[in-house]
Amino acid sequence: MTVDDNAMQKLWKLTNELTAQLVFNRNATLELKQQLADLQAKTVDMTIPVSGEVAFNGQEHADINLRIANERLVEENLQLQEQVKEYERWMEFIMTKFRLQN
Repeated sequence: MTVDDNAMQKLWKLTNELTAQLVFNRNATLELKQQLADLQAKTVDMTIPVSGEVAFNGQEHADINLRIANERLVEENLQLQEQVKEYERWMEFIMTKFRLQN
């Protein structure tokens, strides 16, 4: 192994660690957003007047939940795309090493 190979391995290791941390942070963010939406829905439910002057629209609540689910799926899709790109970079790196050895 040369110095460049060693540095490249350290760089890839750091990149993988940062990618894993990014995925973890995004998942935590999505969970916090879901908790916030749940708390907001509970708050709205608690503030509905007993007299029924202003009733909370169940459709609005469903729309909020759909938006959150959609955002979660978009984030998950982005994470998977990043993982595929990382995999492709690794495969290209490995194939380049094999080509150089032959």
